[in-house]
Amino acid sequence: MRRRSFRSSIATLMVLGGCAVSLAVVSGGRAGSAGSTFDVFVQPPILTAGAQGFVKGEFTAASGPGSGTATHVVMTLDLPVALLNPTSSNCSPSASPPAGFNRFTCDIGTVKAGKTATRFVRFTAPSTAATYTANGTVTFDNGSTGASGGGSKNTTLTESGQTTVVASTDTTRAGNCTGSASTPAASPHDLQSTSVTGATAASSSGLPCTWVFVGEDPAGGSGLLTPISFVGLPLTTSPATVVITFFSLPVPFSMFDLFYLPNYPNGPNPLASVLLPACVGGALPPNETSCLLSLVPLGTGAQATILLQGTDGDPGYGGG
Repeated sequence: MRRRSFRSSIATLMVLGGCAVSLAVVSGGRAGSAGSTFDVFVQPPILTAGAQGFVKGEFTAASGPGSGTATHVVMTLDLPVALLNPTSSNCSPSASPPAGFNRFTCDIGTVKAGKTATRFVRFTAPSTAATYTANGTVTFDNGSTGASGGGSKNTTLTESGQTTVVASTDTTRAGNCTGSASTPAASPHDLQSTSVTGATAASSSGLPCTWVFVGEDPAGGSGLLTPISFVGLPLTTSPATVVITFFSLPVPFSMFDLFYLPNYPNGPNPLASVLLPACVGGALPPNETSCLLSLVPLGTGAQATILLQGTDGDPGYGGG
């Protein structure tokens, strides 16, 4: 399940297939009270065993009439003990965590109205493929009745986020925190591969690393002629390079095109598609977040090279 985040840590998900590539927002949840919000993310949401990931807690103090500075802000982040080697530069490990978890306590203090405080705990993915859930809580005061904080005190918000750890031998999923990821090379037994390289998280996002993930999904009811390839990445400073290789084509190369799915996978009309625009002078066209650098025949198949800018939108792409 994918839900849009409140502010930062927004993912771009690209999907490419016999007719599809897509961009999508990937986040944890959001809890809110009296206008304040709290999110917990585990990124990347698809993570290869042994790779690095992180849990992010994000608290935004209420703004607008009757709102004021949030005080005594304390955040806790609970990671399953299966997520290995947890460390944090701005939170402290707890000596009495809940059973089955490692707890990190983040003493934030004051967050001005409308401002956001974030905290991170990094970890290493275990060897056991499964979906892992991290929990978070934030407590704070917004002042007493009649004060600038609007009267709420001792407020508690809770949220959670998930990541799915996949085996290093998985042929359809991969993710890490290095700015690059790939599924295995296309072959007669694995007809499609997807890779992303050169992603760099925007400094404004304040992330501890550039998380990325890639994979392939069945075409399902999309009308596509090949599986759907997808790529997820955060806000980026410049476009990343995505390469999708098709071992064989369902139609002659001269008839094979790539398409863009603006709302894949969870938006309205998620399978609606348009032709993926060509790059202009090796760069993104104006007002575009992705473009086709090249589509060339490769043996009995083809290889597409795409530029993809990490943004706060969630479009998609595909071939067919």
